[in-house]
Amino acid sequence: MANLADCVAIVFWRYAGLGTRQLDAVTTQVYTALEFYLLFLVGFGLLRRKTWSLAPLGIAAIVSGLYLPLLSAVTLVSPAAGEKIGRWSVQIGGYRISLETMLDWMFLFVLVLNITLHQIWERRRQAEIEMEIKSAQEVQHILIPEEIPAIPGLFVASVYKPAAEVGGDFFQVIPLGEKGQESGALVVVGDVSGKGLKAAMTVSLIVGTLRTLAEYTRDPAEILLGLNRRLLGRTQDGFATCLVLRINANGGAALANAGHLAPYRDGLELSVPGSLPLGLSSDASYDEVHFRLQESETLMLITDGVLEARDPQGELYGFERIATLMSGRPTVEHVVDATCGFGQEDDITVVSITRTAVSEPRIVISLSPHLAPG
Repeated sequence: MANLADCVAIVFWRYAGLGTRQLDAVTTQVYTALEFYLLFLVGFGLLRRKTWSLAPLGIAAIVSGLYLPLLSAVTLVSPAAGEKIGRWSVQIGGYRISLETMLDWMFLFVLVLNITLHQIWERRRQAEIEMEIKSAQEVQHILIPEEIPAIPGLFVASVYKPAAEVGGDFFQVIPLGEKGQESGALVVVGDVSGKGLKAAMTVSLIVGTLRTLAEYTRDPAEILLGLNRRLLGRTQDGFATCLVLRINANGGAALANAGHLAPYRDGLELSVPGSLPLGLSSDASYDEVHFRLQESETLMLITDGVLEARDPQGELYGFERIATLMSGRPTVEHVVDATCGFGQEDDITVVSITRTAVSEPRIVISLSPHLAPG
């Protein structure tokens, strides 16, 4: 506005009286002050971001912005010198280019160059991130089982559906029982706080530690204690919930929980003692619940992606809907379809274990081992 008023004042300068001259003086000073304000913003931004790649742009902006204020100052001190500087130009062919125009072109050139270089840098950075995500997906593809081995007396089915490219949910089914021993399985389901690469790397740490611990103990509480010790100081202020189940072919089961959602036994929530999630406290302790799964009974383990599904109005799926859903003894596919149909917000994992006759071992392919949103 000050610049516009200044231009209008110049048009009527030939008819100028005292009031017009005063208006021109005011608008000129405001316009000059605005130039210094812009320079202040550029300088402050450079100092705050401390990005040396923007230094040429800042220098060009300062040089271009200071020209008119300095020219005005020189003109006030020495009108002749100011007029000489204002007339300075370069002849190129049939065109004469003023110093002010050259400074403006210099600023525009540096601006375009800086934007171009920034775009090139961003593309390289994006390519590196995509490569990291692809690597994390490949690692997670190995860690999340696609095929569950035959376990006599047990029928295990699963669905794993991450909300992003890589997820924070995890589950493992480890067959137990050597020659001369009763068959069974160690089933572990959990959820790492956060999403993306950070969560995926924590999942890798948990699964690796779990596989090692399973070589030495089959006690669910001992496994949780070992996982907790391993995660302390390694989750970057995060944590992981986890549920460990040991179940034999005869239905005998032991379960320990570290802040995870309770499983559902034939549609009813199983009462399990609560405890701190993994990675929060070295003093955490974990209790076991012992029970027997009868033939044809199903135990269903879920992660909080089911609970925290959210519809377009922002309403959570919640415990009541889960209870109603589980009362119908759904399949793992049904649980995931109902949740995603409501509105998936987080990674979803559902694992079901059904006790069958010992003579009916079955192999089940994980129904949806997707490593990208479906």
